[in-house]
Amino acid sequence: MTDHKVSLVGPQTIIGRSLVIHRYEDDLGRGGYRSSRITGHAGSRLGCCIIERQKTEFIYARCYMYSDTGEPDQDVEGVISLKQSVHGGPTEIVVDLDGFDPDDDDFYHAFHVHERGRLGRRCLNAGGHFNPEGRRHGAPWHADRHVGDLGNIRENEKGEVKMTIIDRRVSLVGANSVIEKSMVVHAREDDMGLGGFPDSKSTGHAGPRLACCIIEESSEAG
Repeated sequence: MTDHKVSLVGPQTIIGRSLVIHRYEDDLGRGGYRSSRITGHAGSRLGCCIIERQKTEFIYARCYMYSDTGEPDQDVEGVISLKQSVHGGPTEIVVDLDGFDPDDDDFYHAFHVHERGRLGRRCLNAGGHFNPEGRRHGAPWHADRHVGDLGNIRENEKGEVKMTIIDRRVSLVGANSVIEKSMVVHAREDDMGLGGFPDSKSTGHAGPRLACCIIEESSEAG
């Protein structure tokens, strides 16, 4: 049923009103009864309900990734979709990217949430990893890790990444929310802090930044 008069917004919203099912057919005001012009001679009321605004159980966010490297073989783009219960708990992160160079030797790419919601040339304005708890860099499954440490994503033979990550530290609600932070994909694999390089304990020796985006709250439909 499509109706052009019923509205959920504005001064004539029906939110907070009721819906009623009647016993008889509505005669649309043409039945000739005394009540036809008032109620459609619809008879007694069989059932009813109150129209309430739906309370969503989840919060959603999206991050539209793009490259800023100047390298034609690494034209990474796509979207990261995030979903979490409004009460907290694990966050679902759906990664859908393409444009990686399938001919190089770097199939794994470090993937992090960074502290600033700014990007700039080569994504350098995004700052360091989002680390509100002041911890060392580590793997997603380590207790001692940055909130933004999401490990690695893996490209396929077509230069695409299609995967889902479930993470219990990244959040869309509360004091450590990643809304308005940034996400960055790096050129190399994250060594999870175990590589022995000078920057292993801070960045995972992940190399240059290939692509980035800002995490923004969205509706379910995006």
